[in-house]
Amino acid sequence: MVREETASAEWKALLKRLPGILNVEFVVDGEEIRELHILANHTRAPKQIVRDVQSALRAQFSVEIDHRVISVAQITDADADALNAIPERRLICERLALSTGRDHVLAQVTLSYKGRSYSGTAEDNPAEPDRQCAIACATTAAMNQFLRPENRFLFREIKTVPFGDGRVFLVGLQLKRSGVSTPCVGACFEGEDAGLSVVMATLDGVNRIISKLDFFSVEPDSAEPTG
Repeated sequence: MVREETASAEWKALLKRLPGILNVEFVVDGEEIRELHILANHTRAPKQIVRDVQSALRAQFSVEIDHRVISVAQITDADADALNAIPERRLICERLALSTGRDHVLAQVTLSYKGRSYSGTAEDNPAEPDRQCAIACATTAAMNQFLRPENRFLFREIKTVPFGDGRVFLVGLQLKRSGVSTPCVGACFEGEDAGLSVVMATLDGVNRIISKLDFFSVEPDSAEPTG
């Protein structure tokens, strides 16, 4: 299931770069795309958006999609601005620290929200794939400290995929919420600091749904930030 979510995250990252598209959501069953829902503005006609989507998926991933499973909803620029203005609960990365030894790397990630900060740590081998896993695990450990015990994220996997002239980090997570397990995926283009890009990819998967989860009290007047 995580791999299905990883594939759809790659597709979404591509389609959201197309003109007129604001957001997309795939419904996938195995290797088959059952539904594709697109939120767009009015800069392009719906039929042109559908053709652009089909061409992009075919050219980049050799994925064929029937136009009949694609639905396009269009909103005005004013509506889009109003959606973007809705406040969201988002964790912010304050610090990423890496300590590398001969046969291990220790990652420490500090996240903050409304004046309160928590740090998570994780250790792994120093080679690149394992170092990325340590960073994603440390990020997951930090963000879990904001949540009540019935809500927990588990790190599952990280993938690096080529995209244009660069790379994209894809991080697969599992949300355990009151006995129910939900997969989620975050994505981030690799920037100058690859480690920070891994943190941002991990947070991307979490920040989409974290507003629905119960936090401990983190009001500024009662919070005591930690190192």
